[in-house]
Amino acid sequence: MHIGWSSLYLSVPALLLLALTLARAILVQPRFSTNSEFVKKSGNFV
Repeated sequence: MHIGWSSLYLSVPALLLLALTLARAILVQPRFSTNSEFVKKSGNFV
């Protein structure tokens, strides 16, 4: 029972962090669409 609670306490912050990173990626995606194209172009020069 104690192991289950400890794993639960460890998994909750990880899930919250994952949700935050996903939400941030979705929100920031439109802004950096041109930036990703620039990265692709610069990647061709390397």
